Amino acid sequence: LYAPYIVDNPFPPSRFFELLRPLAKNYRFIDTETILREELTKGTKDLYWLDDTHWSWKASEAIFSRERFPQEKPGHG
Repeated sequence: LYAPYIVDNPFPPSRFFELLRPLAKNYRFIDTETILREELTKGTKDLYWLDDTHWSWKASEAIFSRERFPQEKPGHG
């Protein structure tokens, strides 16, 4: 996610989402990369914890504010 913003980044860009997006899916695909990149272009900081590979509450908030999930009915799930 941050690779384009790292000066002199020695690592090749990840192609994970580019390869995943066009594949047939039997599940709901939430393109978190696109959502979080949009947040970065808006200037949102700290989407990931500084010392971790997990996203922060800011990333969770951005994702869940854009996606809608059906409510589970009592006794199901």
